[in-house]
Amino acid sequence: MRLAQEIASLRKEAAAFNTPSTYVKSAKFQRLANAKEKELAALQEHKESSLQDKIDTVVATAKVLLISLAVVAWWGKALLHIPPHLTWPFNRLLAFPHASNYLEVGAVTVLPWVAMCDRVSSLLARVAFPQQLLDLRTKPLSTVLEEPEPLLS
Repeated sequence: MRLAQEIASLRKEAAAFNTPSTYVKSAKFQRLANAKEKELAALQEHKESSLQDKIDTVVATAKVLLISLAVVAWWGKALLHIPPHLTWPFNRLLAFPHASNYLEVGAVTVLPWVAMCDRVSSLLARVAFPQQLLDLRTKPLSTVLEEPEPLLS
């Protein structure tokens, strides 16, 4: 808020000095105002990206906690049973790590179920929120800090 007020006051001073005899002062105030506007834009962008980073961290933490809770709650139990002829080559994989004799053939345990749910939810998120929309908020570091190319003489 204070930065926006400074920009407004610099613009007023630049307008006040906008005569042929005081053009240098006017240009100086105009350059200062432009620099402050760039600084304000950078601060707002950083604030938005830091908020998005916090949201991403909270979502990732919640995801890890929910997966851990599901694994602890359903460890060693079959979540669902699929007819064995539908899961024939993957029977032991779907019962991992309990692919021993005490689970029925066609049982799906918590680890494969969590892995499949994670992959499907990631795929649905990519479909719902295309990468082009996500690229707008993230810029590669090289575009921000790249040096101008030298002029060839």
